[in-house]
Amino acid sequence: MWLNEDSSVEVVEKAWQKGMEASWNIAKTATALSSWSKETFGNTAKELRDCQNQIRRLMEKEQTKEDLFSSRSQIDVAPVINIV
Repeated sequence: MWLNEDSSVEVVEKAWQKGMEASWNIAKTATALSSWSKETFGNTAKELRDCQNQIRRLMEKEQTKEDLFSSRSQIDVAPVINIV
C-alpha cells in the first residue's frame, strides 16, 4: 500500500537526510512513516475492526430479506478495500 504512494519515498529520504547512525535513522523512519500513514490513509486498523464488528453484529442478527438489502447499503467497505 505504501509503495504505491510517491510521497512515502519522500518520508524515508527525509528521515535519512541527517546521516546519523543507522539504528537512529531506522527508528526515525519508523516514526515518520507511522505518522505519514495515519495522515494519508487514516486509522486503517480501527476501520478494519469497525467493519469486522459491524459484520459480526449483522451475522448474529436474524435477517429478513429487507434487512439484507438494507445492510448492504450501510456497510462502507471502501476503506478496507483500499488497505489491500
